[in-house]
Amino acid sequence: MPTGIFILLLMLFLGGVFRLSSFNREQELTLTKQAIRKAVVQCYAIEGMYPAELSYLEDNYYLRIDYDQYYVMYDCIASNFMPEIEVFER
Repeated sequence: MPTGIFILLLMLFLGGVFRLSSFNREQELTLTKQAIRKAVVQCYAIEGMYPAELSYLEDNYYLRIDYDQYYVMYDCIASNFMPEIEVFER
């Protein structure tokens, strides 16, 4: 009987850990996308144009992206239109 309770408690604990881990990954993905958008808007406010390349933000606005963890789609049509930004987990 005590073994069954221990196994049940262990399963509940592990389930909670996995849910928390999934929540953290979703939060990191959201924060990465928000950081990119913030850098894009900051660049537009300071320079009056949206950057054509994501690397410009990394070089000039201290944006850091973990490319081992995320794939970023950055599509800038013109310097006066907000770029389309998508972030995906690898």
